[in-house]
Amino acid sequence: MLTPIPSRFVKVCSSAFLIANLFLLSACGTSKKTTKEPGKTVKPNTKNSEKPDQPTYTWEEEEEPTENRSENKELNSFVDEWYGTPHVMGGNTKRGVDCSGFVIQCYSDVYSKNFKGRRAEDLFAECNPVKRKDLIEGDLVFFKIHGKRINHVGIYLGDDRFAHTSSSRGVMISNLNEAYFSQRYFMGGRPK
Repeated sequence: MLTPIPSRFVKVCSSAFLIANLFLLSACGTSKKTTKEPGKTVKPNTKNSEKPDQPTYTWEEEEEPTENRSENKELNSFVDEWYGTPHVMGGNTKRGVDCSGFVIQCYSDVYSKNFKGRRAEDLFAECNPVKRKDLIEGDLVFFKIHGKRINHVGIYLGDDRFAHTSSSRGVMISNLNEAYFSQRYFMGGRPK
């Protein structure tokens, strides 16, 4: 004879499941995905839209500014190859990658360095802290996007530019001086 499962047990399991899913969704921003092509950006197009208040979106060529380049040719090549790869939570391939997966893959390919951890906060634990003014190409930059814990990471390219995986635009290059990132910047790190 089967014993009924107590309702308290069901509530505890349901709560644990909910908390685990919230934890997974909080790392590296949201789980919003994009299928951006390298070198192109999505622009609203209201001229050809059937409904002017609901624009269609088309791919437009995006110039890659030369100031986004680092001095390291291998790093440049890696970022170019991955540029536009869509964000996929927990991903680590060109089919989809999250912020820490991108950093881990870059360090493996460019610097022959392997990390033990997988999350942004794990990577921070494997770094020596670096002040923003002391950042050099290849250092990691860490952010607290949601709340008080480190949950986003990128690779510093120089001149306040960094490569990272955006939850809405995929692998891209951003500037630490942009309001969004400057407000959420935590610290730099140099892998041990």
